[in-house]
Amino acid sequence: AAHPPSCTLGWLDGGAPAGRGGVLVQAGAVCLLELRACDRFGNAHARGGLDVEASLLPLVPADAVSDPAQRGQLGGRISLRSEVHVVDLGDGRYRISFAPCASGAHALNATVGGE
Repeated sequence: AAHPPSCTLGWLDGGAPAGRGGVLVQAGAVCLLELRACDRFGNAHARGGLDVEASLLPLVPADAVSDPAQRGQLGGRISLRSEVHVVDLGDGRYRISFAPCASGAHALNATVGGE
């Protein structure tokens, strides 16, 4: 079984780590990451089929977004969700891709089997 704390997540293209689990990205740039599923001993899975989900949530100053339709006021800040895609490569690796709505630091959350 997969052990989420032992899984690895690495950048393939389009962004960089931003500390505290965050990511630093440019608006509209396609970002690619790869999640490698591992067991509790750190051994990589050789097959796919796991339930892997990911989400990206930037919090930016409200004045950074010009389109009022995209503004969801929340205590002087807005949240813009970017669509995130996960593809099972069938060998224990999962490709995560997204094109963020805004530049800057974002919170990326990936779950394996709901954890």
